[in-house]
Amino acid sequence: WRRIADVLPELCDKEIYWVKQSGLSVIDIRGIAMRCKEEHGLGLIVIDQLDKIFERRHEGESDTTRIGRVTSALKNIARDLEVPLLCLVQLLDKAIARRGSPRPQPGDVRDSSYPDQDCDMMLYLWRPEFYYPDKPEWKNLAEIIVARARSVGTGSIWVRWEPEYTAYQRLLRDDWPGQGGEADDGPKRPSKTKGNRAHQWADRNGD
Repeated sequence: WRRIADVLPELCDKEIYWVKQSGLSVIDIRGIAMRCKEEHGLGLIVIDQLDKIFERRHEGESDTTRIGRVTSALKNIARDLEVPLLCLVQLLDKAIARRGSPRPQPGDVRDSSYPDQDCDMMLYLWRPEFYYPDKPEWKNLAEIIVARARSVGTGSIWVRWEPEYTAYQRLLRDDWPGQGGEADDGPKRPSKTKGNRAHQWADRNGD
């Protein structure tokens, strides 16, 4: 709570705007973002979540193609307004749970592969204890998987989940899961390689 109290004054000074209206289309999102940029400035757009965006399906069109039109339009918004856009997506939970390893991988986005194809960076957040509740070694651990990144490469880092604060905290590399004692088909400790930019980022930021 002390940390929350420390940052509250700074957050109160930030111009953060919430749009609570549901059923927004891509055109609506573009209009709101353009107006916000003109009146206040704009540094980041966050959308929760992709399948909540309203986009009328064309006759004979599949959900895959419809979502592809949405992701392409979102990318154009980010490019035209010169601002990063973060969009949450839902994964195929049931399909993931049935396969050998439930760790997320490219192609797991629900209803479409277009988010994987159109994004500049794809991050998966995985909590093993959800799939292995009887394995205490996974309690409150989460892996941030950089599955796609056009300019920085791929990799993963481990963090600690703090449910009482709905927050994630940095986890020292020595506390990352080791090679021994994992659950069957569970995650293995990522190898530290020269090309793994996620590990290099962790090293530079106090790991």
